[in-house]
Amino acid sequence: MVRWLCVILTLTVGATASAFAQQNDPTRPPVDAVTPVSSAEAADIQLSQIIYSDLKKLALINDKRVKEGDRVGGFTVSEILPNKVYLNRSGERITLSVFQPLTELKSGAEQ
Repeated sequence: MVRWLCVILTLTVGATASAFAQQNDPTRPPVDAVTPVSSAEAADIQLSQIIYSDLKKLALINDKRVKEGDRVGGFTVSEILPNKVYLNRSGERITLSVFQPLTELKSGAEQ
């Protein structure tokens, strides 16, 4: 009986400490800071190509050539980098990438 009480007490203290740590994590973004973009909206925006150099930063999104500051699908192109593009709309931010993340490639290869 004492053994079970110790286990339950340990789990309770651990769960409380974990919740407290998440709540006070200084690197965690505020919960209400960013409104999530619906997956349907993000699926309608397709990045095909990035042209990136010291002289030019262009992206081909939905078969339209755009530069930083242009609008596409209700979003503003905020930044073009060599392998990704950031889009913003009233506090919402999405990242378009030319390459699939490694985790997606692994899960797709296993199927």
